Parts: sequence; C-alpha cells; structure tokens
Amino acid sequence: MRRSLAVAAVLLLTLGSYSASLAAVSISTSFIGVRLANSGYIPPSPSGAAGPTQYLIATNGRIRTFTKFGVLDGALNTDTDTFFDTVRNNSSTTYPRVAYDQLSSRWFVVMTNLSTPNRILVAVSSGSTIAAASSFTFFQFQHDLVGATPNADTGGFADFPTLGVDANALYIGVNVFNASGTTLLGTTGFVIQKSSLLSGQLVVAAFRQLAAGSGAGPFAPQGVTNLDPGATEGYFIGADSAS
Repeated sequence: MRRSLAVAAVLLLTLGSYSASLAAVSISTSFIGVRLANSGYIPPSPSGAAGPTQYLIATNGRIRTFTKFGVLDGALNTDTDTFFDTVRNNSSTTYPRVAYDQLSSRWFVVMTNLSTPNRILVAVSSGSTIAAASSFTFFQFQHDLVGATPNADTGGFADFPTLGVDANALYIGVNVFNASGTTLLGTTGFVIQKSSLLSGQLVVAAFRQLAAGSGAGPFAPQGVTNLDPGATEGYFIGADSAS
C-alpha cells in the first residue's frame, strides 16, 4: 500500500510540473449550489456530477438539479430524506455521493442513514435526463447483513461512504465503527453489479476487513471510477490505516 501511494505521489508531481507549462484555465461557470437555509446541516458534505445537460448536486439535507449554466431547472429540488424516503426506514440520511456514468447514461446517488446498524441507500436514474425524483429507482441494504453473518461488522455503523463506477459495477467503501462510534472495527468495500441495478434488482458482495481496526489497509476506501468500457477489474484505494 505504501509503495502504491508513493508511485501515485510521483505521478501527481510529474503531472503538476507538466501542467505548469500550460495556459491557465479560466472558470466558465460559477454558481451557488446549496445554502445552509436550503439544507439545514453543517457540514454540507457536498457531492456533484455533470451529465449531458444537467448538473446534480447533493449535500446533507438537499439534492437539486441545475442546467450546465448554473440555473436551477426545477426538475429535482428536495431534501435528501424525502428523496430516499422509501428506503431509509425513518432514519435521517447523510454523506451523499453522486456520479454520472457515461457508459450507461445513468445517474447514481449513494447515501447512508443514521440508524445502527445502518443502511447503504442507492438511487439509479432511468436515463441521462432527470425530470423529477420519479426518474430514480431506489435500493437499500443493511451493511452488516451482506454475505455471511455474523461478521466483523455486525452491529456496527458504516460511515463515510465513497463511490466509484466502472463498466461492471458500483464500488462503495465505508469505515465501520462500533455502535457507540468509539472504535474503528475495520473498513469494508461493497461491489454492486451494475447490470442488476439497471434491471431493477440489487446484487451486492461485501469485502470486509480491507483494514482491520487500526491495522494495515485502506482507511476510507475509495472505489475507483474507470471509464474504460472494456474494464474487467475493479479497485479500491485509500491511505494506509497503519501509516
């Protein structure tokens, strides 16, 4: 893990020195996405993505769509509890993650709820254009019930979800704490078969103890987004928990 991170650091430095010789890129559009008065939460934990004609932003407490010129388009503008109401079991939602997948022309939104043990919430759009909340189909799974039970995460709280997408799957990484939030039990990666979501089902596998407690392995494992349509492998990356 340390070696991989070192290589990544060198690559970034190389790209940085290369880009320094290029002309500066100006910001073409700047706009306010969500105000505290719209969401009611600090921190906002914003996540957003651009599709062919729209920009979708989600924060703690608010999800809304804009044109790519930064104008609210009225298609979707609601609080995240209402958005995920059918799958959140009356528990508040948090930590949104948004991705537009150009390979399937779909939007994906991931959040968790706050019950313990909690759920991973997933929304997938019916196409590339969001017309309303009804453009989405909603799914959920309780994080500690995927695969064999009991397991290292049983009864814990899945925190800080991440999201990556490739040709085959969605990759959702979480840190798992004990019920009181005082001890890190480990980190887990969930892999959702993308074709199952697009057909209205949910097929998910769990890879637990990517890092065991404070031992070696990725903290806050980030699923990797890969735009290669021929991809046959998926990845999680993260800072070494033992570093």
